[in-house]
Amino acid sequence: MRTLLFLAAALTAGLFLGSRINAFLSISIKEKDLGDSVSAASKDLPPLPFRMVDLGGVGIEADAQAWGKDYSHNTRRFDSVFLSGEPFVDTAGADRVFSQFREYADRMSALGFNAIEFQAFLELVDFDTLGGGSDVYPEGGVERKRHEALRKFYSRFFEYAHGKGLRVILSTDMVALTPALKRYLSGLPGGMDVESPEFWSVYSEGLSELFETMPLVDGLMIRIGEAGPLYNRKGWDYTSELMVRSVASVKEMLVSLTKTAEAHGKYIIFRTWSVGIGEIGGMHTDPAVYERILGGIYSDNLIISTKLTKGDFWNSVPYNPTLYSGRHKRIVELQARREFEAFNVIPNYIGPDYGDALRGFIERNPNIVGVWVWTQAGGPIRQGPMMIYPFTGHWLWTDANVFASAMIAAHPGEPVEKWTREWVRNTFGGGNEVEDGLTELLTLSHGTAVKGLTIPQFARKEVTGVGMEIPPVIYSYWDLMESSTSVMSLVYKASRGELQDAVRDGFAAVSEVRKMKEILASVEGRIEKGREWIPGMEASLDYEENLFSTLAWHKKFSLGFYEWLDKGGDEREREWKASAEEYKKAKAEHMERYQGSLDFPAYNFVMADNGVAQAGRTGYTVWASRALLLVLVLFAAFVIRKGRDAGSGLGTPLFLSVFTFGMLEAFTSFGAPVFVLTTGVPALIYFLGLRFTVFGSRGGFAYSLLPVLALLGLVLAVTSVRGPYYFWYNVWTSGIFRTALASSAVILLLAHFYLVYSYAHGKLGAWRLTGRMLFLTGSLAALYGLVFIVFGLDRTLGRLNDEILMMPVMVSRVLGFSTHLDFLVVINETAVKAGAVLASAGLF
Repeated sequence: MRTLLFLAAALTAGLFLGSRINAFLSISIKEKDLGDSVSAASKDLPPLPFRMVDLGGVGIEADAQAWGKDYSHNTRRFDSVFLSGEPFVDTAGADRVFSQFREYADRMSALGFNAIEFQAFLELVDFDTLGGGSDVYPEGGVERKRHEALRKFYSRFFEYAHGKGLRVILSTDMVALTPALKRYLSGLPGGMDVESPEFWSVYSEGLSELFETMPLVDGLMIRIGEAGPLYNRKGWDYTSELMVRSVASVKEMLVSLTKTAEAHGKYIIFRTWSVGIGEIGGMHTDPAVYERILGGIYSDNLIISTKLTKGDFWNSVPYNPTLYSGRHKRIVELQARREFEAFNVIPNYIGPDYGDALRGFIERNPNIVGVWVWTQAGGPIRQGPMMIYPFTGHWLWTDANVFASAMIAAHPGEPVEKWTREWVRNTFGGGNEVEDGLTELLTLSHGTAVKGLTIPQFARKEVTGVGMEIPPVIYSYWDLMESSTSVMSLVYKASRGELQDAVRDGFAAVSEVRKMKEILASVEGRIEKGREWIPGMEASLDYEENLFSTLAWHKKFSLGFYEWLDKGGDEREREWKASAEEYKKAKAEHMERYQGSLDFPAYNFVMADNGVAQAGRTGYTVWASRALLLVLVLFAAFVIRKGRDAGSGLGTPLFLSVFTFGMLEAFTSFGAPVFVLTTGVPALIYFLGLRFTVFGSRGGFAYSLLPVLALLGLVLAVTSVRGPYYFWYNVWTSGIFRTALASSAVILLLAHFYLVYSYAHGKLGAWRLTGRMLFLTGSLAALYGLVFIVFGLDRTLGRLNDEILMMPVMVSRVLGFSTHLDFLVVINETAVKAGAVLASAGLF
């Protein structure tokens, strides 16, 4: 009866948890609605009154030694100007960057911009009105001296900006912190409770002080969706933390800060950019979530700023639906230096799309009041080309987008082609042939970039999982080539009915680049001015051709490999292997020509190469899996035949340990030493601990492990078909497989613990057995969790992911698991705490 009850409970638990795990990992693939109608030009549309631009490349050093080695999102603007000690600002450096600023401000003002954004806030605030006036920063302290120097530094920038008709908007991430401010906030009655009015009253006091001491500041822009180490400046006390993650915290923040802005006749500009999962995760793209969070908050002094697309500045996504409605004043964010399209170092003219989008927003939403154009900002600027607008590098193509964006905002009713031709005339002169030719080149450029850098058949699908939409540009995110099993399995599945088109498009992009080269060559001799740009234009097109050729071969390999995983077949296997060799040749040429280049840097193919190498070892892993499965079956048969007395000596735990390491090696394609160690060592500890602390010399040890062996056998049976990638392909694409695997794992692990109890409790007694099992499992859980705490969750998971290629490379190597999958932090902390509690309980 006890066994029957256990079986019923195990089956119930297994099926329930299996279905929950499957639901959590389930993926939705559907066609995107990209049918936004092209809005016809209309002379009746008035200029947008608020036309803001970022600070461009002002104060960003062209440091060749540091470029190309940094995925940080901090611009490190004014790095060589701001000093760690007194006088805090380098005078000569300040003069140099102010000269840059004047040139830039003159240029932006001439284009019709009337506002400019500076990244600063806490650096200018002393919190004098809190308590006794020195509760945050002591009188005479280093922070106050630094703030005074920085206020003086920025004041002449603000004065010059106002003189050129540019309103001054400061920007900050929230929650913005310094060590002293964090101590003060932690000492509040509710501590750092971002849903508390008392918490935000501190920032309101600081904002009020800012508006009074620096009256030329016209407003503050706030971002809550990105913060933390990736965005903080090393050695700089002014940091941020990602804490505003609930509806209540957003409302408290905006109500408090907007009241302060109203009192001073200033603006709060709130960016809807929200990243990750949770109750505010959809604010940026879902009109219903937007309305639920922001609908009850309104002020003439509150402006909502939103990226123009449903997502990041990605291609192949609809325009942002939240911009079509709402009663708030709205500004649309536009990116001129397109970070997801080779950082715009290739021809990539986005003017027609921006014109279409803005006209559509304006026609449907009368509250669209302006734009914010990013000329430099976005992504890891030092990992891309050393292009600092408009001072260093090949910023020509970005300039075309800046000009078009400015003209569209000031004249939304005019046809975009008018501004395209005007930019060509202003930049190159020449007659109609030059104008017609380069206008055609620009018009072709964006579609070609999209075709070359993405897999359009995937990009046109809406693919969502774990509460987030998978970026359509994820195949080549910034300069990172994707090769993870999770992404490439879904890319293949989404493109499965159009594989030949996907491969053809990759090579078609190369042909289109060659056409653009022909256009440039046909008009080059007639260009009258701006001839200094011609070598860079030619080099840019050469770079684009080479890059797209490399990607075309990688696409053909990847899609062919996953088609073989899905369908098998000797011919398919030969094709993907041949494509892999062509990719290797193309990549080698790419690295030879562009590795180390600052203007046209080589792409990061590290993960792609790892994927190709692991795919090449598939044959070995298949035969290794089959051999291991045979050994496992023979061992299990031996145990079953011998009964509970089987494996009572030392040979069984040693055999199981060796077998586990061998299986892990095969499962990771013989290329994941860290993963093998961090997984195999805990398994070894468990086997030995179970043998010596629970069973001792008593029988039943090997027999209790039969369910575990059965689970390993299931995995080996799958990898014996077409290798470990076949296993992962089914995990990511088959709900039936996920449910069956997860349910089987739960049932078999419960069966293992049941057998341990059945065979060991008679000698030890239930109390002692429970204590020893709690100590063993709890110690392992705490130890495993501590590894991630000591070495860092993101760093450790990133290293493991580099080896097993399970999650997207842009998450593992750049943004961090804790940013997008913050529940992993909770799981890790819970493992340590719960493990320590269980281990401690086991001692009593």
